[in-house]
Amino acid sequence: LHLDDESFDFTSGMVASIPGGVRHSLDNKSDTEDFVLLTFWEKADYNGMHHARIKAWGTSFKTIDED
Repeated sequence: LHLDDESFDFTSGMVASIPGGVRHSLDNKSDTEDFVLLTFWEKADYNGMHHARIKAWGTSFKTIDED
């Protein structure tokens, strides 16, 4: 998990809370385990990324199998 300029290792069962405005990205380092991400927003109506994803993808989420 990359948060702004820091990186953290996570293992199965761990949970991360990412505050609004923090630049973030994730890498799955496993060759055998799928990576699952579940995102919650308190109010999606106030989340610019939520609306940008719907505009770009037609939905607020995308799976790894999608182009």
